[in-house]
Amino acid sequence: MPIPVPILEMPEAQMPYIKPMYVPGKVKPSQVTPGELGDDQGGSSKSSKEETQSLPPLPIQIPEQNTKDEETLEIEGINQVDLWGLTVPVPKPEIMVAAGATATASVAATLSATWAMKRLASVLKPALKQVVKRVQKLRKKEVPTWARERLAQRHYRRLHKVN
Repeated sequence: MPIPVPILEMPEAQMPYIKPMYVPGKVKPSQVTPGELGDDQGGSSKSSKEETQSLPPLPIQIPEQNTKDEETLEIEGINQVDLWGLTVPVPKPEIMVAAGATATASVAATLSATWAMKRLASVLKPALKQVVKRVQKLRKKEVPTWARERLAQRHYRRLHKVN
């Protein structure tokens, strides 16, 4: 049994219309007649279709690319390298070494600080818990056992679950 081929219609698009915006610094008062700027007080009653049809299409200008070596700018601290016919700007070696050293130092400092904080937390957590328990005993407050504390944590997690 042959499968029928679906019939697809060509998509259609409507050209968007943007109402021209009045820019005060660009228009001199002697160049504008009343009602020309789009306000309806001057008696202008053109429909939006007539306005869109009367506007000429704007030409698209593509800037020319100059690949001549004579017109390249000399910038201090940047070397020009010819790579497959393209001139590619590359920083000087001193700048690259400084950037690499800075990046290496910052990554090493971050990793070592992370490691140190994890170790401190694992060492200090039991000691701080014992201090808190002793303070609670001195204040004559009930100190929960490990099992009761774990049960309270489970209840809290179940109530504040993020889905």
